[in-house]
Formats: sequence, structure tokens, C-alpha cells
Amino acid sequence: MGRDKRGVSAKFLERELGVSYPTAWTMTHKLRHGLNEDAEHPISGFLEADETFIGGRGDPTSPGRSTKNPNKSLVVGIVEKVAALKNKQGKHGHAVKRQHGFYAGNIRIGVLPAATAAELGAFLKTNAAAKSHLLTDGFMGYQGRNAALGDHFKHTPVVQGDGANAAEFFPIIHTVFSNIKAWLLGTHHGVSAKHLPRYLREWAYCFNRRNLTEGLDRFLIRRAVECATITYDQLIAGTASDGAKRNRRIPAHVLLPALA
Repeated sequence: MGRDKRGVSAKFLERELGVSYPTAWTMTHKLRHGLNEDAEHPISGFLEADETFIGGRGDPTSPGRSTKNPNKSLVVGIVEKVAALKNKQGKHGHAVKRQHGFYAGNIRIGVLPAATAAELGAFLKTNAAAKSHLLTDGFMGYQGRNAALGDHFKHTPVVQGDGANAAEFFPIIHTVFSNIKAWLLGTHHGVSAKHLPRYLREWAYCFNRRNLTEGLDRFLIRRAVECATITYDQLIAGTASDGAKRNRRIPAHVLLPALA
């Protein structure tokens, strides 16, 4: 989980460790349980925000933004747009060029019950620093009275017209969503809605620390040791899925030598 950007499935861990599938599944979810981001360090700067849906594909009774299907989850994300330097030829690489001279910084991802102004506004204000420049589409959920984003951010809504233009106006967050869906299908072959928040926390936690891959295994173990525990019954029920509250902090000089 800490060294491979593709992550690890419980089925793979079952084979590698020679344990039962429920044991491997519990191990991975107990680790994911502790991987919430610290709300005291919100992302900031120039930001893209948007929503997507995961699951519920092909259900004609749950079109558009509807979440009537219990397997369909509304996912909202915010990503920092960081200006990229040009190479010696004065050009950007292909990926950065496709993203109009920017690349992804840190991200925040969450599962919301509905795309209302109150829900979207609360998520954005909790995870992004005040005075950041927030770029969203023209959806009224970002502009409603309960969102009041203009009082917290410099908010620029972009009316994109046809939905096919979304990736052009918001290239980074759409790339993030595409990568998440490919990861969920490729590594885990799909996940249930009640466990999705933990998988998203794993993906976001590793993505935000992608430049620390050599030491990320220690970060994962340290977070697992520090966070409040969760039982197997709670995992099965899908409870406590919004994040783990750390109950103690172990000094690095005590923890890290023990892990060496």
C-alpha cells in the first residue's frame, strides 16, 4: 500500500501472506481507516473543484445527479493547480501541456449524500483554505445561499456549456477522477458504496505523498499506530467511514527506530 501506486487488493494480500481473505480484508481496511487528512492543513492556492459519480452504472432509475441507487456514490474533489516550469526548449511536457501549463498539487476527496449548496459548501470550506481561488463549473450548488463560497474564496464559476467541455475547462480534477476510477476497477475490481470512503482516503493519502514513496510505508504504519481503532463488526457495517480520529501521537524518535 505504501510502495506501489496501484495499491494492493485483499485478494493479493491473501495469497502473499497465506492468510484467509477476511483477515487480509480486515488488515487493509484497518490501515485505510487511519488515512484521513489533517483538517488543520487545508489545501490552498489556485484550485479546481468538481463532482463525479462512482457505481450504479447502467441503472435507468438513477440518472444524472440522482443517488437513489444505493451503490451509486456522489464524490466531490478539490485539487491544487500548480504552475509548471518549462523545459530547456521552452515547452511543457505532454501531460502538463494537456492541463494548460499546470500540474496537480495536493487533493481532497469526499463522499457526500447530495450535491446541495450546504453539503458542497461545507466540504469546500473544511478542506480548502480561505482566500484560495476556487474554479468550479456553473452548477448552482456552488452558488446557492448556503454555499456562500464568495465570502470564503475568490470563486470563479465557469459556464462550460456542453458536458463534453468539462475536461477542457477542468483538466486536472477530471484526470484525478479518471485515475481513481481506473484504480478502483483495475486493482479492486469495484468496491461497495459503504466502503468507498476508505478506499478514497487511501488513494488521496498516497497521491498527496507520491514524492515520498521511499518512506511512505513508515508513514502508513505510524498513522495506523496513532489512530483510534475500529473493529471488524464496525468495518462490516460501514460505520466510522468518514475518517479516523487520532487518539495519541508517538514521537518520531520512539516510533521510527522500532520500525527500522
